[in-house]
Parts: sequence; structure tokens; C-alpha cells
Amino acid sequence: MQQIQINPHLYKQFGENKGCHFRLLTNSQLKDSFTINKGDYESAELSLFDTAKDFKQIVLSLPRPIHILIISPYCMTEFPRDEEMGEDYKLMTLPCSSSEIDLESIRYYLEVMERTDLDAQKEWSNNFFAVAEKSKHLKFVDTETKTEATFYHMSDEYEWFEQLGMIPWGGQQFVPSGEISVFSLFHNPPGAVKNINITGEITFSGYSIVNSGNPSFLEQDRERIYNKLSSLMKGKIIFEIQEGRLNPKAVHCDKEAQEAYDILQSLFEVDSRYNLLWEIGFGANTNMEALQANRTPNEVYGHRNGCIHWGLGLTPRTQYHLDIICPNTIVMDDQGTIITGGDKKKL
Repeated sequence: MQQIQINPHLYKQFGENKGCHFRLLTNSQLKDSFTINKGDYESAELSLFDTAKDFKQIVLSLPRPIHILIISPYCMTEFPRDEEMGEDYKLMTLPCSSSEIDLESIRYYLEVMERTDLDAQKEWSNNFFAVAEKSKHLKFVDTETKTEATFYHMSDEYEWFEQLGMIPWGGQQFVPSGEISVFSLFHNPPGAVKNINITGEITFSGYSIVNSGNPSFLEQDRERIYNKLSSLMKGKIIFEIQEGRLNPKAVHCDKEAQEAYDILQSLFEVDSRYNLLWEIGFGANTNMEALQANRTPNEVYGHRNGCIHWGLGLTPRTQYHLDIICPNTIVMDDQGTIITGGDKKKL
């Protein structure tokens, strides 16, 4: 197989590279899979690690200032503390250790990184927040099933995150970039659960991602869960949701989505926290397609005008984090203005 070329000078999130070093940090299984285009960097090399301890030692020994790209499908990493790292670095991680990935997918997502339009993403994000901050609530409507749910988003109980734009010195970003996400629990103690206040009906229909956490698990279990959830690419499930908690009994399930419904029922029974909506995500990368496989970077898929995904479970609090990416769902403000989803050229 032809080696994958790494072109760090084309990754716009890094910004200016003159006077900087570049390192690709990856696992020994991939040592012959990449070639690096040095460009204007002072140095551009590959460093290998296979344990979290090795990773930390390598990161702390790198020359500075430096741009770092991590591609680590065979080892989960633990980043050093801020006081150890300083601020003369920029880091990007292609998330691939908690779900499956192959070399062709890595090649594809690196190509997406090269053509990602940071300015368009930032413009989209600015518009999203400008409209949302003036609205009393956000409404989620599935354009095919006509389900509606209302999200009361103006609350200090929520944590909002952006994974887009230029990386500052001392900053990190998952790539490809392009996501706004909201959670309700980061400042709560581990035993506490705060719901996302969304009520109505929501439709699960589209692409799935199954991320697994640090506790022991078998890859075939994760694969089996994903394979069953992937039936959502063929059929739809409608759930009633009340203040962020799903009613386990579906309002409707297409026969084509029965396997997805069955596995969700199993998860609900094993751990009732899967009934909770832990995350609402808004993918903003319109320079890519969602791969029909269990690939974490699919999370940023932006369809044509942004694309929402629902997050159930959250590692490490639950064994798995499930994302359901729903291209048919649009998001509107309280005046009916569409801010996410649909085709912006036709709005």
C-alpha cells in the first residue's frame, strides 16, 4: 500500500510554521505507513510510542516551538499537565483509539484536514451563537418524520465547546475540525447527573459512532453494537424525550431499524444512564462526507449547513459513548429561522 503523505504546512489550524518543528506521533504498527513533507519546518519527523508512559516522555522531550499531530489507533494517550508542557506548542489529534479505523480512513481524514475551510466554519459558528443567544429556545425538527423537540439552551448548567478555528499556542484540537457541542455535567461531581433540558420527540436516523472508554471491553462487542446501530442508515426510530431523558419505549420504529432499537433496549436495561441525552453536537465540517463505518471523526460531519448528532452515554462514566448523526434534523430559533441543517442555498 502506498504511504500516506503528511503535509503539516497545509493544516491551517497550525498557522505560520517558519521557525517551528513538526512531529507526527504514532504507534510502532504504523512506522512504515507515513512520509512527511518537511516544507518550511526546521525539522519534520516521526516519533513512535506504544504506551501512555512512552507518549508522555516523548512529548516532553520534543524541540520547541513545535506543531504536533497524534495518530494513535493502538494506544490511548494521557497528555502531560499544562505546567509541564508550557505554551510553545500546538497539538492536533486525529481521534481513532476509541473506535475503529484503517489506513484508508486515516488518509481520507488527512485530506479533509487539508481542504477544511476554517473561515467558513468560524463564520457559521459566529452566526450560530449570534442567533441562539437571542432566542428563548431552540427547536429540533426532523424534515421527514416531522418530530419536534424544544431545547431550553439558555442555562448556566451547560458547558459549550468549540472544536474549530486556529489553534492558539498551548492549545489542542481534535481534527478534522468543525464542531460545536453542549454538555450538562462537566462541573458536577461524578455521582451527579444533570439533564439537558430538551422535551418533545426526536428521530434517530443516520450514521452511528460507538466510542469505548478505558475499562476493559472486547472489540467484537463494540463492533456488534455498531453493526446493529448502523441499521439507522436504513430506518428510523422515534423516541419521546422529557427534560433530556428518553422514554425507552419508542413511539415508532421502522422495521429496517429494528436491530438498532433492540441494541438500544439492551443498553437501557443494563445501564439506565443510556436513557439520558448527555450531549447535543453540531457538526460544521462541510468539506467531508461521513464514512459508512465506525469512525469517530464522522462526528464533525457538517452535511450542507451543519448537522446535529445526539450523544448517549459518556465515557468514562459509561462503557460506551454513542453518537447518532442525523442529517435530516434541522435546528431553528424561536422565530423559525433555520440555523443548522437543511441546504443553506435554498433557505
